[in-house]
Amino acid sequence: ELDARTDFVGYYYGTAERQVDWLTRATATQSFGRVGSLSLTFTRDVTEGETPFRFDVIPYRSRTDLLGALVLDPTPWFRLQQRGGYVFLDDRDPEQEGWAPLETTITLLRNVDWLSLSARNAYDFEDGDPGVIDVDLGLRNRGPLRVTVDVSHVEDLAVTPDRITGDPTDDSETALALTASLRDAFEFSVDTAYRYAPPPPPAGEPPDHFDDLRVRLTVGTLRQDDLVPGLSLEYARDLDVGRVSGFGVEVTGRIGPVELYALERLSLPGSRLSQSRLRVEWPSVAAVEARGLEWLPPASIGLPAPEPYARDLEFSVEDAPVAGAPEWRVAFSTRYDPDILNGTGGLRGSTLTGRALLDSRVVGPAHLSVDGFAELAWRDDLQPVTYLRRANLQLGVDLYERVGLQGTVGYAASFSSVANEVTSSRLSLSDVALVVRPLDELYLGMVVNDVWDLTGDDPNRLVQLRPEFTVVWNRCCWALYGSWDSATGAVAITLTTPGADQGIGQVFDTGWVIPRRTQ
Repeated sequence: ELDARTDFVGYYYGTAERQVDWLTRATATQSFGRVGSLSLTFTRDVTEGETPFRFDVIPYRSRTDLLGALVLDPTPWFRLQQRGGYVFLDDRDPEQEGWAPLETTITLLRNVDWLSLSARNAYDFEDGDPGVIDVDLGLRNRGPLRVTVDVSHVEDLAVTPDRITGDPTDDSETALALTASLRDAFEFSVDTAYRYAPPPPPAGEPPDHFDDLRVRLTVGTLRQDDLVPGLSLEYARDLDVGRVSGFGVEVTGRIGPVELYALERLSLPGSRLSQSRLRVEWPSVAAVEARGLEWLPPASIGLPAPEPYARDLEFSVEDAPVAGAPEWRVAFSTRYDPDILNGTGGLRGSTLTGRALLDSRVVGPAHLSVDGFAELAWRDDLQPVTYLRRANLQLGVDLYERVGLQGTVGYAASFSSVANEVTSSRLSLSDVALVVRPLDELYLGMVVNDVWDLTGDDPNRLVQLRPEFTVVWNRCCWALYGSWDSATGAVAITLTTPGADQGIGQVFDTGWVIPRRTQ
């Protein structure tokens, strides 16, 4: 059987430029009755050319390869699949050029629904690496009580040097996972893995042969889309040193439309927090969350209390859309440090941050896009005062498709603990542009790029606008552009042509400037 197809799309412009998206694929297949098949596929996928319109550019690519696939399926309990070939050209990833790895997969016992067995290998002809043999064995039952056992073994056929360290690495390992579950009632799981030749351990520590043995029991469900509450307990043991390494609790529930979530994981034997979350969420309204709280003291579950240690705390409020990222968020974060205040402990590095992100909103006749951020250094045991440390506002407004305002306004300040005051504050304006379009092809605007020092004895610290004024006559494939920089006196005239990045232009130093005001 022979199948060939070519798809060609061309974009042609009056400027004698063209852009094409051309995919050609031809496949020859030889079937062996019901036993299997052998196929060869030649593919040429090219996008190339030029366009005078940047919005019209298609991501360029060029790849040509010849790939083969062999499938042998002689019996219900045996299947062999192989795939390989040659890559002639790949401009996005030239390292793939040359012989493609020969991928082989053998699947056994497909006619048995409670058992699965497969073996895989990828032989890299370019590097001469035979790769690994990856064998997976799965056992599972039918019925309300679901029990699954998955055993996988990886045998490294050739120990090769690590690409970064150069040390020989043996990837051979065996992994085991056991799960038993009753839908919406409980789930019990156990998993671990053993590495036969782990990297050399640090001095005084045993080799890291085992992954931690993890045992997890969940009663109910942890999903928030049902009315079934859930409780999950997790236990981890370091088999290399023979001691408990972790303990975790996860709880979910609902009260009417409000969703509740709690998580705490402890790193043992020190009983220190490795992860902690408390969250209350009303979907489509708002969510309140706390991180770093020890809401379940180790002593309450029979574990020793930890020695005082530093940990990060965060409290936040944000909106809770059903889909997508939050549009606003306010968070207070700090760090508890037991070593400050003469060892009595206290808070340091406290900040209050706020973020608002509104993208492509339509408010009456205006299209609005706002990305605002502010961070206040908050008064704590080491910070004597609260002050605005940094802020950023990225704004875009389009009014009646005739008036546009966009750009970024930033603020940054620094505090001196010696002088006990804010010693530096600066306001920066980056590409803040106001553009008016009185006619469909005529744009008048001004652009401001400046940094203002708002403190100290700098005579330039007074707020003063010295923008760049612009005039653009846009005629589809070409445009006439003029500008006057009132800070430097430079007057520029530029004629842009299709496909040109810079255009033809001339800059004149006129000396026409708006002088800086001084004190």
